[in-house]
Amino acid sequence: GKLLNRVKREKLYQFAWRPRPKDLLTAEERKNVIKNLRKYEKMFEKEDRQRKQELNQEVMAARHKQAEEFLSWLNRSRAASAALKPRR
Repeated sequence: GKLLNRVKREKLYQFAWRPRPKDLLTAEERKNVIKNLRKYEKMFEKEDRQRKQELNQEVMAARHKQAEEFLSWLNRSRAASAALKPRR
């Protein structure tokens, strides 16, 4: 920002102040938000739980698919080993 005033003080090396931006909510809107905070909290927690469940389902589906692939590979390997057993 632009320097507006400079005053020299003893043993004070730097003081930087930035003005705060104006509030986005009016006083009445702020009161309304505080009043309905519990309702908003429940609503957002419900959304969070749903998202968490969806992510868990995706992870479980990926693990299940990986386990199926491993078991199919294991069965193929066992079948190949059993086919080679008479030659040994």
